[in-house]
Amino acid sequence: MDKVILLFLSWCGLGFMPKAPGTWGSIGGLIVLFLLPRDFAFVLIYFLIILLLSYFLTEYHITSKKIKDPQYIVIDEVLGVTLPFIFIPVRLDLLLLGFFLFRFFDILKPLGIKWFEKLPGAIGVIADDLIAGLYSLVILIIYIQLRYFVGI
Repeated sequence: MDKVILLFLSWCGLGFMPKAPGTWGSIGGLIVLFLLPRDFAFVLIYFLIILLLSYFLTEYHITSKKIKDPQYIVIDEVLGVTLPFIFIPVRLDLLLLGFFLFRFFDILKPLGIKWFEKLPGAIGVIADDLIAGLYSLVILIIYIQLRYFVGI
């Protein structure tokens, strides 16, 4: 059972890539998102299922292994990069911009994101990525609005 949990938390092993596992996890999350039906309810349900599984399985894993936030757990990146696309269209240009925005916020952790990482247990593992996803969503919405109203 632990192998199945690890497979999920590492997003099919992408978390074990030798360089930049979070980036690989984010890319893997976007690939799955791109393949999903373009339906608000479907993406929302997909996100909520991944969120619930992530919380409970991350909590179980880090508690049983007595570890804090190992790099191979990248399911939090999958959640963070997916979050904006619950609310905005899944288009290649927006996926690419969303990916770069998310990685920027996830790596640098500006604007209070670092604080969320310090929360205990699975909440601390997941929350900072969700906040990075929210910041990415805000900028993507501004970008979409500017493109519509200003024509950029």
